[in-house]
Amino acid sequence: MAYEAKGSWSDAYLNGLLKNEGIKGRDAALAARLCYGVMQNDAACRWLAERYLQDKKGFGGLQPAVRSILKAGAYQLAFMDRIPPRAAVSESVELAKKLANSGAASLVNAVLRRLSAGSDGPPPLPEDDWSIRYSHPKQFIDYFMGRIGRENTRRLLEADNSIPEITARVNSLKPPCQIPGSRPHPWLEGFVMLEGAGGIAETEAYKKGLITVQDAAAALPVLAACPEAGMRLLDACAAPGGKAFLAAQLMKNRGYILACDIRDNKIRQLREGAARLGIGIIEAKAMDATVFDETYRCSFDIVLADVPCSGFGVIRKKPEIRYKSFESIAGLPELQYNILANLARYVRSGGSLVYSTCTLVREENEGVTDRFLAEHGDFSPEGFELPEPVGRISEGRITIWPYDYSTDGFYICKMRKST
Repeated sequence: MAYEAKGSWSDAYLNGLLKNEGIKGRDAALAARLCYGVMQNDAACRWLAERYLQDKKGFGGLQPAVRSILKAGAYQLAFMDRIPPRAAVSESVELAKKLANSGAASLVNAVLRRLSAGSDGPPPLPEDDWSIRYSHPKQFIDYFMGRIGRENTRRLLEADNSIPEITARVNSLKPPCQIPGSRPHPWLEGFVMLEGAGGIAETEAYKKGLITVQDAAAALPVLAACPEAGMRLLDACAAPGGKAFLAAQLMKNRGYILACDIRDNKIRQLREGAARLGIGIIEAKAMDATVFDETYRCSFDIVLADVPCSGFGVIRKKPEIRYKSFESIAGLPELQYNILANLARYVRSGGSLVYSTCTLVREENEGVTDRFLAEHGDFSPEGFELPEPVGRISEGRITIWPYDYSTDGFYICKMRKST
């Protein structure tokens, strides 16, 4: 409801609610699954509810709370197998009494009982209409059909609607210890998979700085840069800090990292994160990545340009991103290019520049780096090594698709400045 009413980001809003209400553990995980599950399958849940809605106002004419309750009930009935149908219906009815009125409660009861009445449960979703089956806008589906073909588009839509596990990096700057409720990441050393979802920031392991939540794909640009102890590194679009923090670990807390962001509140977040993890080599500073600062000309061994983007690679964690129109992101490639071109001036001779995004849109990825390389003859692509199963990236750039390794989607391009 918060997203529909005022465009709130689902993860930030939900985490705030969990913290304020003191909801932890299994209850937090269930709340997160219901929230993200409904938003991932919004069109499908609405389609299911509408089939049994006998109301002349139609679904759109219902109160916002009633619409949300119906979709949440439909999600439990059609997509979850651990909540008995009777419980899903009765809890939805109680919610309608609390958030709407008795008439709405009767409507919710009638719709969800009809939905759950079939011997095989809710009816199957339409196979031929992917905008309903996978709850993605047609514009999104058409773009990726043209980019990666029908079968890979289906794989992408399925990945976007999957339940992501929480990946965290173990802080190597602290004494080794066992992280409760974790298991080693299947292919990324120093990372673990955490049980449940929601409320990670309230765990003792997080508060003590033993872990930092970071997707495996988000770590790969830093691994591609290959920072070493004693180096000077600039992370120019650093918030919330995951890449700068990982770089500090790889540098063994020796050297210098300038972590910048344009917003002052993000600078505070960077400083607090570094302090929690026991990192002493990070200087957090407010800086506009499109504006040149003569102070830092040719002064960094590594510059990380993880630029603002459309975010189409992280839809499984932020499901509302799928509803962005391509018209609304049309100006991003120009901004991304301006950031990259400006940051290039901070790279010393022989240093490296790593461009990355968490999107899958060609115009924001290859389009930006191809233009940059064509206009900056002193930079050239450089191959890099990533952990198996990703392996050697000989061409110096790669798109990590969410269906490849069960990670977020990412684009990485490494470039070397000539001496």
